Amino acid sequence: MNYVPHTPDEFQAMLETLQLKQGEELFRGIPDSLKKPAFTFPAPLTEMELVEHMQAAAAENTAAGMVSFQGGGAYRHFIPQAVPALISRGDFATAYTPYQAEVSQGTLQAIYEFQTYMARLTGMEAANASMYDGASALAEAALMACRITGKHKIAVSQAVNPRYRQVLAAYLNAPGIDLNVIPAAGGSTDPEILRTGLDDSFAAVFIQQPNYFGILEPVDGIRAATAEAGCLLGVSVYVHSLGLLKPPGIYGADMVTGDLQPFGIPLQFGGPYAGFIACKQQYIRQLPGRLVGRTKDVDGRVGYVLTLQTREQHIRRSKATSNICTNQALCALAATIYLALLGPQGLRRAAERSVRNAHILQERVCALEGVKLVYERPFFNEFLLELPVPVDYVIEKCQAGNLLPGIRAGLEDGSGREGLLVCATETTRPRDIDGFVNTLGKILENTRTTVR
Repeated sequence: MNYVPHTPDEFQAMLETLQLKQGEELFRGIPDSLKKPAFTFPAPLTEMELVEHMQAAAAENTAAGMVSFQGGGAYRHFIPQAVPALISRGDFATAYTPYQAEVSQGTLQAIYEFQTYMARLTGMEAANASMYDGASALAEAALMACRITGKHKIAVSQAVNPRYRQVLAAYLNAPGIDLNVIPAAGGSTDPEILRTGLDDSFAAVFIQQPNYFGILEPVDGIRAATAEAGCLLGVSVYVHSLGLLKPPGIYGADMVTGDLQPFGIPLQFGGPYAGFIACKQQYIRQLPGRLVGRTKDVDGRVGYVLTLQTREQHIRRSKATSNICTNQALCALAATIYLALLGPQGLRRAAERSVRNAHILQERVCALEGVKLVYERPFFNEFLLELPVPVDYVIEKCQAGNLLPGIRAGLEDGSGREGLLVCATETTRPRDIDGFVNTLGKILENTRTTVR
């Protein structure tokens, strides 16, 4: 009660209104075992002991010095040194979100430029001032689609990142929105299967491009199927691919989401990353989060302001488009600086190099006995391998040799089988590919020898 700004009489009046006798009854739905959990805390440490403890814990992170072929939503891309140097300036390393916005003209201008970059990259007409991450951005876009259409059913392709689908299901559960998963036949979304599963009760269909398996989705056919059913199309993109692939706005997407991690944000254990939503102009008032606009003051000088502030801090909660999204301003700034440094041609060259490295790696690794590509479909810079030995065994052996060979991924065919999802980027060197092929070859050969 020490931190509750109400008098005992006011508190008692509230309890009577709720027909309760004491405040503890507010939490009667929580099991007793969770109300007072038993914690065993270690003994206190001196400063010197604490430093040693933290250094030992940090030393357990061995991934930084390993050659990585992991993807699946977080990627190792080259980050120019200007990015961390600039975002670490005191001008920018402020609070995560501009609450007294108009006095922070530099921050607002950077956000405005970020929005412009994302709108141009995606081929959309507007973009918000970033969000938590790619998964929550996809889920927020689904809620946005329901508000736009007044419908309460969402379809998502099985080829969307499974972790994104888990977040989507969690978001849609509370408001009672039905979530339907469209089977991914052969590793991608089949427009004909999609067409038979849709009707005019669906608010939107969400796909991923390239999808979770790295495959390029037949976006024109998918757009035709959603248009025929009268529902919106949302696309979750791997932003680095936008340097090379057709922008979603060109093939008719209504909303585009994604994670900004590939744009100058280093790999970290769960973040902080940042997401975004871009959309058509007609849907802008249902866009969650913030928008920064450019205007002129009474003296004709250019100024930047927060506009269409649809968060619960700014308007009535019942009218808010979201109450759990925020602007990851510093991460969005890193993405903005990254894009400014690379420019259109630099981003295209990085994407081309990623694709080239991935295809070279795929050809060489599939030349090994017993290794084959699960889905014979056009892919970007990720692909799924079927191995003659358990995936976990390969990952364990590779990690012992300072190599992260990829991530374990289900084949999504109902068989329960798993494959190795492998990724290459512009940072993948020829010697890295040689090392991957040689290491995997030795593991498979040793396995065959042991079996014999």
